[in-house]
Amino acid sequence: MEAGAGASGTAGSGGYRRLALFADADWTGRKVEPYAWVETSFSRDLRQFALGGGAWNNWTDAERGKAGLGFAGGRYDSGQDVSSLIAELGAEKDLDAATLGAEWRLTYGTLSGSRGTPALENRGNSRSRGRRGTADELDSFAVNSLAAYGRKRLDLGVVGLRLGVDAPSGGDAIVSETLSLRIPVGTRVWVTPAVTLEQGGSDAVYGSLSVYCRL
Repeated sequence: MEAGAGASGTAGSGGYRRLALFADADWTGRKVEPYAWVETSFSRDLRQFALGGGAWNNWTDAERGKAGLGFAGGRYDSGQDVSSLIAELGAEKDLDAATLGAEWRLTYGTLSGSRGTPALENRGNSRSRGRRGTADELDSFAVNSLAAYGRKRLDLGVVGLRLGVDAPSGGDAIVSETLSLRIPVGTRVWVTPAVTLEQGGSDAVYGSLSVYCRL
């Protein structure tokens, strides 16, 4: 088994701020490789906790697919408690020093999910403010998230590009593009700066910095 833990900070348009702490573990195998993750985060609008797990299935030496389930719960600054169930599917293919992949995630409940875009957090918080001071629960909704990504190993580290679309039921889709660089610091620690562009109702830009340590 291999495990790791890390932290990340995000800041950007509209005064958005987010701090996250996370950990993960995976079990290597010849055919099936289970994985698990846990995360807690704090932003201006939302405090939340999430966990999940699943398994990768190694179809060939260079191709694999995954399936997983998770749960997220939290509270908006209005005091409204929210939660959601998460399901995910994905696939990857190695091409020499690069990896290409795609994933689909369904989040169903009253929370957009632990890895939702800042725009989804802002929309959810606006809905919760409308229920401030009442005993009414927020209506459940679904968010379908599709993403394609690529990683390429360079002498400096691993550069990554992710293109994503988050489509909430009853709302406009949110498109995002993230460029990141994973830089090794020693043999067990990586630092990853990233920038994300977001389009959905209004354009936004966010910068983040994460630190990850393999235990």
